[in-house]
Amino acid sequence: TRGTEEDDKLLGSFGSLSLSMLSLYQAMSGGIDWRDLAEPLVESISPIQGFVMVLYVAFTVLALSNVVTGVFVEGALKTAKQHEEAFMVERLHELFEKTDVYRTGRINTEQF
Repeated sequence: TRGTEEDDKLLGSFGSLSLSMLSLYQAMSGGIDWRDLAEPLVESISPIQGFVMVLYVAFTVLALSNVVTGVFVEGALKTAKQHEEAFMVERLHELFEKTDVYRTGRINTEQF
């Protein structure tokens, strides 16, 4: 019967803590379609349970995406800062070379 099939699906996905964790991980990583997990919850328990599961998966996927994006942006900003500092040092070196007309390696107040 329909109820038995839904109960079997429910127990197959959420029958224990480890199965529940695996099912939610698979939903977050694309291994299981969200609907396949939410449908037994809606049919056997309550539509609210299915809604809560979908909200949880959506939140965790967005949070994980945000963390991964943050790591890449931080790396890019760090690299950009290093390049900017190297560029500034190079430009200052060129400026001091042009200012040191006597090639002494020093700049006096007149040259400055």
